[in-house]
Amino acid sequence: MNRHIVACCIFLLAAILAMAHTVRAGVRVGGYALRANGQLAQGFQYSGPCPVDLKFGWGVIGTEPTTVTYSFVRSDGGHSSASETAELPNANQSVPIYDDWRLGANTPQFANYSGWVQLNIESPNSVSQRIPFTINCFAGSSAGGGGGSVRVGGYALRANGQLAQGFQYSGPCPVDLKFGWGVIGTEPTTVTYSFVRSDGGHSSASETAELPNANQSVPIYDDWRLGANTPQFANYSGWVQLNIESPNSVSQRIPFTINCFAGSSAGGGGGSVRVGGYALRANGQLAQGFQYSGPCSVDLKFGWGVIGTEPTTVIYSFVRNDGGHSSASETVELPNANHSVPINEGWHLGANTPQFANYSGWVQLNIESPNSVSQRIPFTIHCGN
Repeated sequence: MNRHIVACCIFLLAAILAMAHTVRAGVRVGGYALRANGQLAQGFQYSGPCPVDLKFGWGVIGTEPTTVTYSFVRSDGGHSSASETAELPNANQSVPIYDDWRLGANTPQFANYSGWVQLNIESPNSVSQRIPFTINCFAGSSAGGGGGSVRVGGYALRANGQLAQGFQYSGPCPVDLKFGWGVIGTEPTTVTYSFVRSDGGHSSASETAELPNANQSVPIYDDWRLGANTPQFANYSGWVQLNIESPNSVSQRIPFTINCFAGSSAGGGGGSVRVGGYALRANGQLAQGFQYSGPCSVDLKFGWGVIGTEPTTVIYSFVRNDGGHSSASETVELPNANHSVPINEGWHLGANTPQFANYSGWVQLNIESPNSVSQRIPFTIHCGN
């Protein structure tokens, strides 16, 4: 009798342990990205000829080896015909899950088209992660005839000498924008090109650039000094397009948004400080393009890197688009010249309601001394289960 009781207790204990083990096991999305025609889509944006092959990718991490069951849903109502599975063979190691979407046409409907794809993990636990995107479709061909040909390998935007993450700039205007394209040829060649802008501006004449080596990128730049601290440029979007005319026809547009507001970096006497860069994290992950998509509320962490010309004490405060602001100024020490010191501000925001389905805002750092500097970080959150 006692043996039966002991055996029963052992069985129950094993069952409880197994259940506890199952409860502890879980998966999460460690990160996500978008590729367009095989190239990383910076800021989850693509500009160029369509249709375009979009590849949405999520990195899924488990607390232990497990099997993940998942499906997809899209902004146009499309969804997986059936759930799929993926094996996570090792704990705490990311395994990619992909979804492909061939989309768009060179028509007005897709000239500025936004959407999303959402990964829904069903087991071993429920997790959802949406990837938003924008495509700007326009006519352009990269097909050349005979001999060597060229293509655009990548492109970027700098604002006042700093890389413009998500092709966005926030700060005092006018701002010096530098648009850059990396052009690659299949063999040494001469490229003839011109530019056109969203405001109707264009090159007065075609220009040329030499590509001395095959399969090596050569930069082509266009500069635009733009904006003012007026309502017209408080949220101004535009683009610059590189048109390669020979040896083959290629077009690549760089979209941008500037948020101009009054701010001064002029200081008086002694050392001065500036903002060297800024970033946004959502629930501990870098928010690419200053965007977050997923369940809310979300923990946003706004970060600025402040640099001084000499050791100094910085006095600063914050203000938000919802009218919130620091209750009092704060201070931070910059112990070394030309070394960045972080200043952070947190904001717990949002809910899974229509109000926050597509919510945009900003947080602004106002440095009061040793000189006046302001830097705004814009953001957009897409809250949903």
